[in-house]
Amino acid sequence: MCLFAVAAGERMTSAARADSLAEPTCGVELDSLLPQSLWTLDVVPYAWAPWLNGTETVAGRTANVHASPIQGLVHLQQVPVMLYTEARRGPIGVYGDIIYGNVGLDQSAVSTRPSRTLSGALGLDALAFIGEIGGVYEIAEWQSGNGTTAIDVLGGARVWHQEADLKLAITEHLDLHHLVIERGYAVARSGTINWIDPLVGARLRRRMRTGEEIYLRGDVGGFNAGSQFTWNITAAYAFELCAGETVTYSGLIGYRLLDVDYTRGHGYTLYTFDTLLQGPLLGLAISF
Repeated sequence: MCLFAVAAGERMTSAARADSLAEPTCGVELDSLLPQSLWTLDVVPYAWAPWLNGTETVAGRTANVHASPIQGLVHLQQVPVMLYTEARRGPIGVYGDIIYGNVGLDQSAVSTRPSRTLSGALGLDALAFIGEIGGVYEIAEWQSGNGTTAIDVLGGARVWHQEADLKLAITEHLDLHHLVIERGYAVARSGTINWIDPLVGARLRRRMRTGEEIYLRGDVGGFNAGSQFTWNITAAYAFELCAGETVTYSGLIGYRLLDVDYTRGHGYTLYTFDTLLQGPLLGLAISF
């Protein structure tokens, strides 16, 4: 649910590109690229396919969720949307990230521990939007080996929007309070759940003259202002595909871990989302 906070595809300076490549790329002289003193913009559509492992409580009923990327892809109910953007000038940058997904998991990925008042889970329909906005500031940059290394500090907020329907088998002992009966099963509905997590973190960027770049970002947040606690780690590798006069295209592969522990309400209004999302990501960075 990112969205991921790496400035994938951030361009090297013209001098660095000229030193590393003897031939112009895409038929354009490399030193005609925009000078680094101007604003640059990175737009990164991407795909993140995470495992989901944790617990979710809807209307006081708790289910364990263990879904693989394949299960998530098979049970998609809408086309997901994932997009990262970053604008930068010198050491200062602002970024935004959105993740939207809607999935209907079956009982192979969702389970409950049946009790005197709770029956077995038949599935979970979940809609999630994760939006992030923040700023970055470069605190250090130095030459190392065949390129440069830089460290950024960052701060911002991650906005969560969720809706969840937990489907339960109808049995004689099932507690029907705050449940809806439809199509032969009982449904616990969360309604609309929104919260905002403040976050702080840091990012390391390693840029090589070959056009390759490595990113490592970590952040923590929540602090009981939204969720109780949340953390995020992203590692990514970008490689230049094509450089034109005003635009550069780079491929990106990486891995992301996002953990959140959120609780609100009590009794039949209790909603919790205590889940780790982790998995590979692929993207195309378009840098202007």
